[in-house]
Amino acid sequence: MKCTKTGCQVFIAEYDEYVWGDAFEVGGIALFRIVVRSREPFAANLHYTVFSTDQWFDKDRADVPASTLISSVFTNHGYEGIPPKG
Repeated sequence: MKCTKTGCQVFIAEYDEYVWGDAFEVGGIALFRIVVRSREPFAANLHYTVFSTDQWFDKDRADVPASTLISSVFTNHGYEGIPPKG
């Protein structure tokens, strides 16, 4: 599985939340390795919008420094991204 964007900002619509991490895509599925979460944007560019999550492992575990989100309903806004809505 190839990394499509290292250091990407993702908006997760169903949680109204921004996350930062690395993005991977394979066969119409996106996998995000998330290292930080916020209600406000982190950066000037938004690289992905996730409309629904299929699975979010370790989402609420304080003892785990990163989580993994899998989605099949997302938009890749390209390597350069677009301005976030926030």
